[in-house]
Amino acid sequence: MSGVKPWVRNSNPLIWLARIGRLSLLKTLFGEVVVPWRVYFEARTNERSADSILISEAVRGGWLKVSGEEMEGASLLARAYHR
Repeated sequence: MSGVKPWVRNSNPLIWLARIGRLSLLKTLFGEVVVPWRVYFEARTNERSADSILISEAVRGGWLKVSGEEMEGASLLARAYHR
């Protein structure tokens, strides 16, 4: 690979892979994956759910990274929604 880390730009893959016990597929395929903080926040909405706990463990394990960067267009959508 060219050194570019894969990004997950939607919480659904994280949530569903965790629910079916396959979140580690991302680690196996890519080694390290980056998610914008908004995606991580959405994936952790229910902090007590098993999938949320697994996602948090992936972050603590260091292979799932949370970026402080906003997703492209997210701030525009947020502003439009709150008008």
